Amino acid sequence: MRTVSVLLIDDNTTFTRFAKRYIETDPHLSVIATAHSAKEGLDLVQTRRPEAIVLDLAMPDMNGFDALPALREIDPDVPIVVLSMHDAPKYVEHARRLGASAFVSKKTVAQDLLPTLRAVLL
Repeated sequence: MRTVSVLLIDDNTTFTRFAKRYIETDPHLSVIATAHSAKEGLDLVQTRRPEAIVLDLAMPDMNGFDALPALREIDPDVPIVVLSMHDAPKYVEHARRLGASAFVSKKTVAQDLLPTLRAVLL
């Protein structure tokens, strides 16, 4: 199996460092870039063309709900896994309506992120 490129978009630098190390424990996943704002993430999607995106919902410049349609416009087929501490069903459903491939609660990220990434990449 080849290595899949992943872009992390989250304003929390501590979390992105953790998530990068965690994702790369899978030998078939490589974090090619991290963005600390949705706008930076949109630019990186255009220039780096990741094969998967991990997107936080709560960011100061543009939230993930606003970023999802813009990401879909750039690449309608890239899998996007949304992360959030806000995991109420209304958030999950809204993210899916806007184009999220999957939703992972930050409360269970250590258990759920890698299996979810693998599932959306199959």
